[in-house]
Amino acid sequence: MKVLVGCPTYDGKLYCLEKYADGLKALTYPEKDILLVDNSSSPFFAEHLKQRGIPVIHYGYDLATPRDRIIHCRNLLRKKVIAGYDYFLSLEADVVPPPSVIEHLLAHKKDIVSAVVWYYADHDGKRVPAPLLWDIDPQGDENYMVYIAKDELAKPQLKEIKACSLSCCLMTREVLEKVVFRYKGESYDDVMFCLDARQKGYRVYVDTRVECTHYYKKRKEKN
Repeated sequence: MKVLVGCPTYDGKLYCLEKYADGLKALTYPEKDILLVDNSSSPFFAEHLKQRGIPVIHYGYDLATPRDRIIHCRNLLRKKVIAGYDYFLSLEADVVPPPSVIEHLLAHKKDIVSAVVWYYADHDGKRVPAPLLWDIDPQGDENYMVYIAKDELAKPQLKEIKACSLSCCLMTREVLEKVVFRYKGESYDDVMFCLDARQKGYRVYVDTRVECTHYYKKRKEKN
């Protein structure tokens, strides 16, 4: 199976580039290519990536908002996968997975399967760790959005979920042929992708045994 590894990025990720580059180099799956899409205002960051041996396209800055630029970059990667790959590993530029992450996730033969990635959420005025994974409502309410319980994450299992981030998520070309990256209103594009895929009959999973390191730093929104 041929896999494309990539994500949108921008110069705000310079702070963790060395760790991310090392993580890419450590990936052990042989049939993979890497491609980042840079939407920084100048080509400086893209040139920096190229100097480190990381394939990159500098898309530019001609869409109004960061969300629009990210969506455009994701869909450029989507087209690349459809044109010549079996799978896409969406690996965000501040996430470092285990070196054998592709082998582990491929082994499940699922259309969408995520690793475990944590970030920090604001709760009662405090920053608390939260998984970028949302569970299915046992009552079937599609408006229900809740983080997966920690006791579920503590079990070594492949678990069906409602949605995941695109931080470290493996998906098939077939899904990408049918689902376009988008956002709507205040929704996040990763959650929208999962919900759109579920509406088309695909299932979303997480392998709780595969956990990544997330060098989380909240992006500053700029118009």
